[in-house]
Formats: sequence, structure tokens, C-alpha cells
Amino acid sequence: DGSFWQADSFAHPGKWMINDNLELLLQHAGAGLEPFHGSIDVVDKGVIQIRKRASLGGVKGVIRWTLKKIDQDIFDSKRNQWRVPPATPESDPEVRSRLVAMLEFYRDYFRLVEKKLDYFIPARIDLPMKFYAGGIGLTGFDSTGTFARYFHSAEEGQSGYYLLHAALDAIQSYPEDDNYVLGYANCLDMMANNIRKGKSHP
Repeated sequence: DGSFWQADSFAHPGKWMINDNLELLLQHAGAGLEPFHGSIDVVDKGVIQIRKRASLGGVKGVIRWTLKKIDQDIFDSKRNQWRVPPATPESDPEVRSRLVAMLEFYRDYFRLVEKKLDYFIPARIDLPMKFYAGGIGLTGFDSTGTFARYFHSAEEGQSGYYLLHAALDAIQSYPEDDNYVLGYANCLDMMANNIRKGKSHP
């Protein structure tokens, strides 16, 4: 039906359409894509290339996006309910469940990156983390940051942050892997298991 979801506007799906001039139009697309008009240059074997004219600081240019069709259930709405902030306060088990869902989403996201994509953008990861060559670390907690917005309150967000911190500290040996991205995935999986099994205590 032309619906799609952006991470920053998950509760309110956007709409896309293609007009007779092969122009892609997006509505309610979220930050960075509102409004959006682009031309489709290539459609072939599950790949779409989109071209958009843009201007930055008085300099005009053309931006091209190559979009690949990926059939993965991590983009299913049921697996992304953690993106919708709760309307009421959550209990400790509910906060833990939300964290596990976040960690398992990004675990599978990194596995997808390793198989299907060429790179990832750390700023798009909504966990308070830094990614190194062979390791993961936590940034400081930001009560106004993206991570905190997924909780009912800044206080619950901070509790979630402490649980992440404890879950990472509980890992005695970082998973060794020559592929850094798979190492990230395995580390997030270990953190999710620590939180699920109660090995994470702030």
C-alpha cells in the first residue's frame, strides 16, 4: 500500500509513490527525508537507484542512492515495537524485555550488514555505543538522546543504560572474530543473554 517506516518516525508510517515521470515521492518520511522528490535511474533485479538534486552552502550537486531489496524479518513491525515509547511506566522486567529486543534487532542488523551491505553508519545505531576495530564500548548516558527516547522517562532510560553497562561488564571475554561486524553481532547477543538471564544488575 506504499507504506514504509523510518526509525525516527516508526509510530507514524510514511507513504511513497512513483509518478508517470518515474519520480519517487515520499510523504511523512521522517528526519532527513521530508519532503523528498527524486528520480529513478535504474530498476533491475531488486536494485533501485535514486537520483536527487541538492544544494549545500550554495554548491549544487547530485546525490545518488542505491537501494537493495532485502527480505529480512528484522524490519517487520512486530520486531520493532521497542521503537514506540511506552505510554505508561514500565517495570524492571519490561525494561529488560525492551533492551533485549533492541539488542537482538541490532545483532541481526549487523549479521545482515556482513552478508548484504558494504558498510554501516554508527550514528544510525540507536544504542549508546562506540564501535572499534575488535571491540564495543559505551558512551555516556544522554537523557535527551535517541536511546533515552525509547523509554517512558529519562529515569527509565538511565536504568536501561545501567543494565547495558552491567551486561557488557559481565562479558569476561570479547568474542574473537576476524570480521569486526560479526564480532559486534556476537557481543550484542551475549549482552542480550546476560540481561535475559538476570546477569545484568545496575
